[in-house]
Amino acid sequence: AQPKTETPNALVEIEDFALTDGRLEWQDAQVKPAYGIGVEAINIKAQHLANSANASAPVSIGFKTQHGETFKADLQLQPGPLQAEGHGELDNIQPGRHAAYLKTYFAGDITAGQLASTLDFRFKADPLTLEIAQGRFGIRDLAIQQRGEKRPTFKLATLDASGIGLDLGKKQLVLASLQAKSADIL
Repeated sequence: AQPKTETPNALVEIEDFALTDGRLEWQDAQVKPAYGIGVEAINIKAQHLANSANASAPVSIGFKTQHGETFKADLQLQPGPLQAEGHGELDNIQPGRHAAYLKTYFAGDITAGQLASTLDFRFKADPLTLEIAQGRFGIRDLAIQQRGEKRPTFKLATLDASGIGLDLGKKQLVLASLQAKSADIL
């Protein structure tokens, strides 16, 4: 019997990568109701991207949806083993527009509201690690109604959380401040 020899993975290196003003149309008929969204102004920039062991590259990603939702991230990415560390921002996220994916988590329907968040994060695939620091999260003008009802059963004008820290390994969540204003159960 011949001894097994491992074939090394092919080395891929990209010195400079940029995608500017990309666009994506997403349609998902597997969820009910069917879901569709346009993502535009997709911008990705990476330097010194390689799949060699422990190679690390700065990557920035940003995009917005046709409804004005925005996502930005600046991170240090290590493809092998997969790790990412950096800063992320979400703004004007409208959960009601993504209701097809949220139905299993809510007894009602989100009919209005905007979410925003900023955070620093560290992720490792093996062992699975997710840590969040200096997180901020906000909700504005949230309305939830029971399915079949015509009026919202819950309204929340604002909710702000700051000083958010999360460590999945320690099963720990920390909030420095949590403030809500004008919550109504109807």
